[in-house]
Amino acid sequence: MLVAVQTYPAHFYQTLACLRSIRALDPECEIWLFADDFSNFSWGSYIIACGDAYQGLINRIVPFSDIPVLYRLRSWPWLRQQTNKLLLDRVIDRDRWLFIDGDVRLKRWPPANAVAGQTQKYQGVPLSERDPRPGEMSSQVLFYIQHMLGIDFAGFWTSDHRPITASNPPVKHMQAGVLGQLRSHVESRFGKSLVDVHLDLAQDTRMAACEWDLIECYRQAVLGHESAWALNGDWYETTWSADRELGEDWFQTRGITINPGTWAVLPEGKNYL
Repeated sequence: MLVAVQTYPAHFYQTLACLRSIRALDPECEIWLFADDFSNFSWGSYIIACGDAYQGLINRIVPFSDIPVLYRLRSWPWLRQQTNKLLLDRVIDRDRWLFIDGDVRLKRWPPANAVAGQTQKYQGVPLSERDPRPGEMSSQVLFYIQHMLGIDFAGFWTSDHRPITASNPPVKHMQAGVLGQLRSHVESRFGKSLVDVHLDLAQDTRMAACEWDLIECYRQAVLGHESAWALNGDWYETTWSADRELGEDWFQTRGITINPGTWAVLPEGKNYL
């Protein structure tokens, strides 16, 4: 099995915890690390530091700088990191893989035959106030999916009328064929590349990109795939916080030794993408 883990500087030590959790479940699986060295908070030796800290846990590091098209999104970190997930089949030479964000720790493997999701309250927060948090459904997300796919989409809902998001948890079984078909659909619709479409949306406050809900809507509404939902599972944990927000003690209680030099260059505060 191949596991793709995506990280960036704010999750440097959480990614170490993530990788250890994967290895605890399968010491032999293949792990590729996608590291956003285009981040404003990346430092000159960031990729080297990743290699040193994660030695023995990963099989390969793929810096974002090895995917040159992402440089065009250098000013838009949210779009850049989501776009990379929609391009993974151009780098990963497998039909299927498991994707995990670097701030997630697995207790067990995710359900094999279901889509991991979470019920939530509807959040209609204007983007002028803040970006949507991971896992948050908003009117801007719905607008984004309708715009990208050219279909009516009112969100995913449980039978008792609770909204569902596919973006939380950020742990997904991914298929190369679905990603390729999704991009072709979008690019045929707009007559330009997916990156260009995202660049057009970068400053549009009506929309908020959400890659997982986009993929799942495409699978269900366009391709006609039926999907069972695995909602609100207890097989993972995450914090939605930066390492510096969690504090050194959080990591030390989990058996992670902090390098003071690395800790000092990690981003802090809320604007850490």
